[in-house]
Amino acid sequence: MKKVGIVGFGYVGKAMARFFRNHYSVLVYDPAYDPADPGSNICDVEHHENVSFVSRNEINTCEYGIVCVPTPASDDGECDASLVEDAIEWLKTPLILIKSTVSVGTTARLRETYEKRIVFAPEYCGESSYWTPYDFHTDVKCTPFFTFGGNPKDTSAFIDLYMPVVGPTKQYRQTTSDAAEMAKYMENIFYASKIVFCYEMSEICSAMDIDYNEVRELWLLDPRINPMHTAVFPENKAPFAGKCLPKDTNALVTTAEKYGYSADLIKEVLKSNKRIKDIRSRREE
Repeated sequence: MKKVGIVGFGYVGKAMARFFRNHYSVLVYDPAYDPADPGSNICDVEHHENVSFVSRNEINTCEYGIVCVPTPASDDGECDASLVEDAIEWLKTPLILIKSTVSVGTTARLRETYEKRIVFAPEYCGESSYWTPYDFHTDVKCTPFFTFGGNPKDTSAFIDLYMPVVGPTKQYRQTTSDAAEMAKYMENIFYASKIVFCYEMSEICSAMDIDYNEVRELWLLDPRINPMHTAVFPENKAPFAGKCLPKDTNALVTTAEKYGYSADLIKEVLKSNKRIKDIRSRREE
């Protein structure tokens, strides 16, 4: 049986373990779950069937390494990929897949620096607080498409890994790692922009004594408008917050500036997010 080694056992790492565990031998390395450390949280994950928690050395016995470590924002607003790079440095699996969101150009740089077969695959599982009709937020197997960015021989190898799990009816897209990384940012920043737009419209409606929910329902009669990300929640101060959207929006602005482009529209999205947060916070004082 093929062995898949997962590095990092946060939300994405757990989702990938569930994805692979019924088809392959799944090994997990995460310092928080180190079986050699009596103080680790290994007892918290005993219910993860067909998943073994192992050392780095045992991960390196696998044919595939799946990197699912955090990539928080750095002080300058860019994506901090230091944990990804640390994992790439010690991983010796023949093939490596980065599931962590990273700045555009990261996978290509790591592939060249470490001379390893590295592919980037954006992840779309999420921690939504409300029900959505898109099951792949919680179950990767329900994802209708899978994107792999890297050298064609390597991306094809990962399609061969995924195909026995989710079958031939899914869409599999092979592209460059830069394009795959940018597509992930493009999606998240579009969502951030759409959310800010809806909260702005809600504020305008409130100023004019118009019910935003009524306007929203009328707007959504047009089938070209997807209702996702159009709700305005009274308990939320900022239009968008959390682990992903603020981090990724800031990161793309910073990356664009490194290439000599000022992403003014996206900067305004960030400014408007803060401005609306301040307005909504003052309203409750």
